[in-house]
Amino acid sequence: MKLSQFSTATRRSLGAVVITSLLALGGVAAGIAPASAAPTAPSCINRQVIQWYSVILTNNCPQGAGYYLKVIFDNAPDSNCFWLASGDSRRVDGDRRFPLIQYSRTVICG
Repeated sequence: MKLSQFSTATRRSLGAVVITSLLALGGVAAGIAPASAAPTAPSCINRQVIQWYSVILTNNCPQGAGYYLKVIFDNAPDSNCFWLASGDSRRVDGDRRFPLIQYSRTVICG
């Protein structure tokens, strides 16, 4: 069956499918990685989970080894990227409006 034998609506639908597929393949070819591919924070960043939605991070890395970090939560938005200098601590709370929120991991960002 030739493409010209299909209705205009069918041809438009097929065109939309082809364009969407090409855009998706372009994203893969460009090397777009999901957020979960971010490297985990080093072990010298101590993680103390206070509650299922809250963690205290302490940078016990050598002097001058600060990191941009992000806290990843399951079933809720992740934290913003923030700087944690050597010797500093920071409490990060997730959005408790999400009933199934749970601390997942800490990653390097920035």
